[in-house]
Amino acid sequence: MRRFLKSTFYFCVLSALACGGGSSSDPGTGGTDQPLANDTANPELPGDAQDRPDLLSDAPATDSAVEDPGTQADSPTSDDLPILDTPSLPGCPPCGVGTLSGLACAPDGQSVVPDVSIAIDGIDCHGQPFHIAGTSSSTGRYTLENVPCGYRTVNMNKGSFTHQFDVFVAADQVTETKNGRCFEGTAAKIAVITGTWDRLEDILTALKLQYTSINGVESDTGSAEAESFLGDWSKLSKFNILFINCSQSQYTGSSQVANLKKFVQGGGSIYGSDYAVSYITATWPEALVLPSDPYTVWTQTVNASIRDPRLIGYLQKDTVTIQYGLSPLVMVDSVGVGTETHIEGIFPKYEADQNIHPELMSFQPYGDKGGRVIYGNFHHDEQTKEPGRTDVRNILKYVVFSL
Repeated sequence: MRRFLKSTFYFCVLSALACGGGSSSDPGTGGTDQPLANDTANPELPGDAQDRPDLLSDAPATDSAVEDPGTQADSPTSDDLPILDTPSLPGCPPCGVGTLSGLACAPDGQSVVPDVSIAIDGIDCHGQPFHIAGTSSSTGRYTLENVPCGYRTVNMNKGSFTHQFDVFVAADQVTETKNGRCFEGTAAKIAVITGTWDRLEDILTALKLQYTSINGVESDTGSAEAESFLGDWSKLSKFNILFINCSQSQYTGSSQVANLKKFVQGGGSIYGSDYAVSYITATWPEALVLPSDPYTVWTQTVNASIRDPRLIGYLQKDTVTIQYGLSPLVMVDSVGVGTETHIEGIFPKYEADQNIHPELMSFQPYGDKGGRVIYGNFHHDEQTKEPGRTDVRNILKYVVFSL
């Protein structure tokens, strides 16, 4: 015989379950009940994955729902717990459960995002808290099983990017997420220091991510805006991610270096290209090993190897062609302890012995509690716009959501 609990606490809990609660989105973003412009479009998979429709149904390694181990061996079973006195919702009996399936994607509604943590927290029909979590696969797909039915808030997290959206999970069915499933353009606070020879911001625009542009090119009338921006902690600390373009101007004074360390130590992440290596070597001198003259890469094509298994899964290939146009560009001999090489290759026009050199690398100088620093010694704007050349563009999409 069911026992009914009529306490004010459970009444409040039930009201939230029946009505779905308020929107969990950031006020000012328009809420998550409005579909994104391209949210229902068929997402484009990166690289060769576009030709493999079977990848759309791939289940990630951690797709199986994992409930938080909060029940001890001597705790009462669900049969011993009272069922809350709650009216049944259409498609949701009091103790019904369902499956939630979805696709993690960028604000453009087209680009998938791998390795996103997906979680749902709530109260079940017995008044007990639950936590169910999984991770999106290399194709962005995820599945959470045994989710208590009703209106649920889905939490998405990947590096500096966070997002929430509401969905109704029907009992004994697989609910496919649609509206609100993609990260929003404001999911992370991004600053871009502009450069002389590269435009990292183009990929952010393509992904429909919002960013603040900081002038990084010195003019005839004085230093660029970037110098004061990096030297002022009150300005830099407002952001989660910093992109630094290749430029003839670098600002690596003591205050800038101190703030960059503080930024990453506090969880901020940085991506820099080519000549932006000056910021990395000035701030973390042991992360990379450069030759005595690092500006030695001339115009050439490098057939590179991908060493990052996660990037291989995302691109569905383990080699990539990278063009080096404007020159000279920076050469990296090797990486320091704790620095990971994601892409490497042989530069045919660099040295007779044909050594393998890192091209895309990253490190976390303060461990998991701090942010990530990623560096690529190639330009992006001169090869991402060419018809048919999608590899570097997709690598950049992967990099953006790794920060």
